[in-house]
Amino acid sequence: MKTILPMSLEFTAVVTGHGLNRLYLHRFKIIPNSTCPCRLQEEQTINHIIFKSTQLENERRIPQNAITRTGDTWPTPYEQLTRKHIKLFMQFVRSVDFSTL
Repeated sequence: MKTILPMSLEFTAVVTGHGLNRLYLHRFKIIPNSTCPCRLQEEQTINHIIFKSTQLENERRIPQNAITRTGDTWPTPYEQLTRKHIKLFMQFVRSVDFSTL
């Protein structure tokens, strides 16, 4: 099944891991550290943004609830997010204000 995906800077950055996360920006000395400003104080990787960052609990609740209603588990494997649950994943990415992370 082919799906047409509307591309955006945010979606591309999340899928590739290049940009819009503190670990990536810190690697290139753009910012002083890679720690997420959320309560967990962990490195801000793409997986952290998608599955753990406490700053995104509200945004994450929509795909989390929808995915568990299908019988899949949360956190769902990244591969399922980008394939089986791509529309929910894109909705989640669009809902994130990356400027606050």
